Amino acid sequence: MAAKQHGSGKKEQSSVPAANGVLGDSVFESPPECDRAHRTLSIKPGPGQRPRPVVIRLHRLQQKDKIIREARAKRGKLQYRGTPIAIYEDYPSEIVEQRREYQEVMSELYQRGFKPALLFPARLNITLKDGARKRLSSVSEAKYFIAANRSGIGSHASSSA
Repeated sequence: MAAKQHGSGKKEQSSVPAANGVLGDSVFESPPECDRAHRTLSIKPGPGQRPRPVVIRLHRLQQKDKIIREARAKRGKLQYRGTPIAIYEDYPSEIVEQRREYQEVMSELYQRGFKPALLFPARLNITLKDGARKRLSSVSEAKYFIAANRSGIGSHASSSA
C-alpha cells in the first residue's frame, strides 16, 4: 500500500483500495492515488487494543477533500473489516496548538447549552440557544463571551475583547 522506491529515484504511485470499501463504491470510480502510507511510530498494540493510526498522503488534493467530506457525513458509521474507524485531517503542529487552546472554553460552552465548533484554522463558531450563530477569532473573545453570558448580558453579547 505504501509507495515503492525504484532505482531511478522515482516513486511508484500506489492506491488505497480500502477507501472504496470504507466509504462505499459510489464515492470513487477507482481507488484514490496514494503517494505514501504508513503507521505512526508507537509500540505495536496488544490483542484487543486499538490499532495504531495510519497516515496517508494522497496524490490529489481533490481526493483528500472528498474523503474528508464523506468521512464527516458518515461519522460513527465507518468500518474497515468490521472494526469502527475514524478519518481525520492531519494539521501542522502550529494549528494543532492553536486549536488546543480552545478546549477549555469549548467544554464550558457545551456545559452551558451552546454548540461550539472549530473552523479552520482556529476560529470558534458558536450556535446560540435561539439558533443564531456567532464567530469568535480568539480564545480571549470566547472567554469574554462566556463571562458576559454568566453575568446575564444575554446570548448576543458583544464579541469585542
